[in-house]
Amino acid sequence: MGRKNWQSSAKQRNPRQTFRRIKILIYKEKGVMKITPFIFCTLTP
Repeated sequence: MGRKNWQSSAKQRNPRQTFRRIKILIYKEKGVMKITPFIFCTLTP
């Protein structure tokens, strides 16, 4: 229950941070966490 409460509050406070955490989790699973963020920063304005 604590996790759900923390996630919902985090989404309301900073939706951008939650997106970043999800992206980092995906990158960690793929094993390209060091390279992909740079590509995303260049592609997204």
